[in-house]
Amino acid sequence: MKYFYTLYIWTVGVFLFIVIAFITILALQFIRPQKYSPVFKLMMRFLLRVMFIRVKITGKERLKNKTTYLYMPNHTSFIDAILLTAFLPEYTIAIEEERNLRYPIYGWLSKWHGNIPINRRSIIGSKKSFAIAEEKLINNQNLIIFPEGGRTINGKLKPFKKLLFRTANRAGRPIIPVGLKGVYEMSRKGSIWIHPKKIMLNFGAEISADEVKNMGIDELMDKTRVNLLDALELDDY
Repeated sequence: MKYFYTLYIWTVGVFLFIVIAFITILALQFIRPQKYSPVFKLMMRFLLRVMFIRVKITGKERLKNKTTYLYMPNHTSFIDAILLTAFLPEYTIAIEEERNLRYPIYGWLSKWHGNIPINRRSIIGSKKSFAIAEEKLINNQNLIIFPEGGRTINGKLKPFKKLLFRTANRAGRPIIPVGLKGVYEMSRKGSIWIHPKKIMLNFGAEISADEVKNMGIDELMDKTRVNLLDALELDDY
């Protein structure tokens, strides 16, 4: 089954993504990403349906209207970006590895969408990217940061990066951990195989703006990790 499904995803799924990307890049020449975001989300949900990826959303009632959030998901697969784009409720940008933005089509789409490139191999470059991220959050832009800094290789949470929690502390926006469960089993780093799986996207317990501003960096990092682990350990999945 996985052989046929993998072939289907790498042909039909990739072809449809390329079509959506070109349509979106063209549209963004004339429409602001914030205005186009609802259409793009519908396209990403359609893509997931075509790829027969079933997604169960839980915890959405925790999100408050007109609140700027710093979303912190676990990072398991290239599919994470599609899931988050499709199901986060508002226009949301992400900090993304700089080399990803050099790829044709995907990189162009990411740039026009407004994602912030980061060179994780450069301390100075990372600080510049997080300074931009801090400014975006202060100016009420929702943001995704993967606290692990990269995809897991064994399905478990990697150690968190401290620099981004300093940024969160200075920006003072509430943090929402986002648990992506089942994605690693579907598609993992270093493998071309894709397995049909049911996926859970769970919005975890919020860390309030006051907590983010008043906690120490290590304490904030530890609390985010605990809340993200809670979001991943669901009895009903």
